[in-house]
Amino acid sequence: MAKQPKKTRNDDKIRIREKEQQPEQPQLQLSWIQPMQLFGLPSIENVFGGMPKTDVMDKGNIIEVRVDLPGVQEKDIDLEVSNQTIRITASRSDGTEQNTAGYYYKESSTMGYQRLVTLPQPIVPKSAKANLENGILEIIARKAAA
Repeated sequence: MAKQPKKTRNDDKIRIREKEQQPEQPQLQLSWIQPMQLFGLPSIENVFGGMPKTDVMDKGNIIEVRVDLPGVQEKDIDLEVSNQTIRITASRSDGTEQNTAGYYYKESSTMGYQRLVTLPQPIVPKSAKANLENGILEIIARKAAA
């Protein structure tokens, strides 16, 4: 079976990509914390100020996912939606700059976050909508017909 190209659309400024359908089965998910520490890299707690709180809620005919992403802008969020999962990728950049009489100082950092959320029930990927307000990313999608 040939792979279908991913469909990309912008819901306001957040990119949402629809991934091809996946069979309904549990997926192995690795923690991002352990592999980073194995290679001597800082853990996600140190990089992003802690693992962002994620809530998945069943609200009748929709599934709602909320993720705390303080300091992240809409343009720095990428979502990949399939019938069983939502992959959330976000980054945040911070910087300081000082320029005073013969002294110049500039420091910047970029932090990233990626999480694969397995949904409790299949959804319709085309129905997914996302909104970022006050540092909280809210994703809603209609459940697939049973």
